[in-house]
Amino acid sequence: MAFNKTIILFVFAFILTQSIGLGQGNYSFRNIVDDRTGFSPKYISDIVMDKEGFIWLASNNGLYKWDGISLKHFHHDSSDSLTIGGNDIHRGAILYDSLSERLFIGVDDELCFFDPVSETSENHKIKRNQDFSISSVFLDRQDELWISTSNGLAKYDVDKHNYTFYNYKTDSNFVSSDLVNNIRIVKQDIRNDSLLWLGTLSGLLRFNKVSGDFKLFNAHNYNNGANEFVLIVPSQDRKLYLGTWNEDMVVFNSSTNKFEYSVGPNSLNNDLKFPSALRPFLVKSENEIWVSSKKGIGSFNTETKQINILKTFKNRGGRKYEMNTGVYKNGVFWLGSEYGAGKLVLNNTINNYFLPPKDSLWFFPYGLYEDTINSLVYFAFSRGQGLHYFDLNDNSFHLTNGLNEIVKENAIVDIQYLDKNTLLILRINEIYKLDISKRFLYKVSGSERKDLKFSDFKIDSKKNIWLANSKYGLLRFDLKNKAFFPIKKISEYFKEKKLLPRFSKLSIDNKNRIWWFFKNYYGYYIPESDSLKVFDAEKDYFLCFYNENTDTILVGSTNNHIAYIDTHNADKGIQFLSTKLKGTTYSIAKDSKDIYYFLTSAGIEKWNRNNSKTYLFKEENGLVTYDSWSNRNPTTLGNLLKLSDGRMAIQYRRGIGLFYPDSLKNISEKFMPYLSNIKIFNKNIRPTDELDLNYKQNSITFEYSALALENSSKIKFYHRLSGVNDKWDASSFRTVNYSNLAPGKYRFEVKAYNQSFPDIIKNASIGIVIHPPIWATWYAYLAYLLSIAILIYSFYIFYYKRKIAQKEVDRLTELEEMKSEFYT
Repeated sequence: MAFNKTIILFVFAFILTQSIGLGQGNYSFRNIVDDRTGFSPKYISDIVMDKEGFIWLASNNGLYKWDGISLKHFHHDSSDSLTIGGNDIHRGAILYDSLSERLFIGVDDELCFFDPVSETSENHKIKRNQDFSISSVFLDRQDELWISTSNGLAKYDVDKHNYTFYNYKTDSNFVSSDLVNNIRIVKQDIRNDSLLWLGTLSGLLRFNKVSGDFKLFNAHNYNNGANEFVLIVPSQDRKLYLGTWNEDMVVFNSSTNKFEYSVGPNSLNNDLKFPSALRPFLVKSENEIWVSSKKGIGSFNTETKQINILKTFKNRGGRKYEMNTGVYKNGVFWLGSEYGAGKLVLNNTINNYFLPPKDSLWFFPYGLYEDTINSLVYFAFSRGQGLHYFDLNDNSFHLTNGLNEIVKENAIVDIQYLDKNTLLILRINEIYKLDISKRFLYKVSGSERKDLKFSDFKIDSKKNIWLANSKYGLLRFDLKNKAFFPIKKISEYFKEKKLLPRFSKLSIDNKNRIWWFFKNYYGYYIPESDSLKVFDAEKDYFLCFYNENTDTILVGSTNNHIAYIDTHNADKGIQFLSTKLKGTTYSIAKDSKDIYYFLTSAGIEKWNRNNSKTYLFKEENGLVTYDSWSNRNPTTLGNLLKLSDGRMAIQYRRGIGLFYPDSLKNISEKFMPYLSNIKIFNKNIRPTDELDLNYKQNSITFEYSALALENSSKIKFYHRLSGVNDKWDASSFRTVNYSNLAPGKYRFEVKAYNQSFPDIIKNASIGIVIHPPIWATWYAYLAYLLSIAILIYSFYIFYYKRKIAQKEVDRLTELEEMKSEFYT
């Protein structure tokens, strides 16, 4: 087990090392447990994870189990010896032992061994003359269990269930025996297995496990608060990073046995002053420590002594608060505080960057264009107040010169490449040129045409500019003469139908046909022959084209099926594949490996045309699906663009997301449904493989959930009780009650599946036997039958004997009569 722990620590340190340099957009945070999920204590003091993946939250009100969906509470009950020994669990007073697969919990003066499977606790009271309480529990690399208490150090023999106590004896008038033996935390030396470091309320103790000797180190240059050590993080540099009760982080060098400096509000070095108490959490890398304060969670560079705050936390009233504890697993920090627990995901696949919100600007996403020479991405934003671009070199936003001085409201509809130094910018009723080298805009369409409302434009191989608009449907723009020419064939066709041809999107195929759509109509126009083909889309509605100038144009639709145009069979119109997406398609792009990406109302969907399956990526990969400022999904009507460096760009409302296609891995989501609670007449019973009940226990409530820490919002549940109803019932409440069940055999089943993987269905079940009352059992019925048979038999025997007796009487009577007649 010690070897496994070393490997885990190495992997842990390696993973954390990879997260150096986190910046804006490389993490996401959300609260997962708070008062809205049934959390009632004042604070979460510690967090551990068991081998199955359940999150266990220690608090001042007992123990909580979190599976990603539901929260279950375990607390002390004086009438039940199988519950935990107390409720107030301190930071560091809980750990998970992978060898015994139990939670070790120290609470008050009891050591509790909690079994997560049976949900029962084996409690051992520490018997000692003095009053004390447990502060922390620690399992060292030799699997020895150490307990820090308010009155010394104890070693617990798990096999023999006995304790060995150690106390520091002082003869100094300057050291309080009570305070120095009030040990808050225990850690093992990073290199010397025989040494333990103990944080006390009056200095730092070094304890030798072999000799039993103590050595006290006191930070004389610091105030009393700086000597109250409640956290210890040993680092590979042989230094201990010590968290104090409510003061500075103090650094102790275990090689020289000297305190070196402190960081915080009371630091003697002005360069190391920090406005709030700083607490070390975990080792991040060889020269970085994860730290927490009211300023937020971040890292402390042990070489430069700089603090980089990654994320600040605020309650609903806007007050900043700090995280008390945290556990790291697979790129996720599970953090605990006085307000509950949160999930901080590091190194998101998608890195997101946003413009600061402004009340007057909405930034509706219309299009993207990459300037490959200068590594810039230009945005077409409606209500964005100018032409914005994003510098890929330093991940910064900028505004071009020219357009924002000309008009106040800038509805930029689209951007198209004209030549190596020029982009055409389409505004809602004007066209501009952008000089790429000068990044300056010039108007090229003459006077503003308020009667025209452009929605898209494309440039064909002959440099003809075609515009979709709401009055004529399709226009050709003569750039040299700055003149617009309506396509009469289209306007006349829709005039006959008494419709305004409000064309929304255009695409020019490899045969120079101009495809368009609006509402439930779509079609194509051939400029060379001035001919028009119109299709009725009936109930379908189309939102985008994806055209690579090949024989196939992909089309985004509202019916979720992947749609396409075969340019060799244009008269068939838009056709549909059997492959179905999970949402309405807003935009389509393709990577260098011919894998397609669809930005849909469900998220980003990945599709290999050689495979009918699609894969959905959402929040867990870093996609932003909710913008609190606009109270909307920022990807709605957004756009995708493949960049020249191989990355994909997502145009959000007000921002951009960047990711490498290969980084979007198909998630093999591990989830498992289970029965979280069973009640008989509203009284909890402990988990078991099968319910064996009497006839009076015929009202059963089942509560169920699933272990799904990463993708919980996508889990759907169904249940049924075989023997009552074989039909599956859906439930979002994850609870069901069955009353007045007749004696018999039943099986309660839960079925769950992840919406991202609907083909993967997992089940959980439990058998139920309700025994009838003794008078309704088979042996009772047999007894009844035997009793009736005996009764019938007895009656028959009685009747038979009576009949025989009567015959005898009759025979004797007849004989007497014969005698009388003979003698007379």
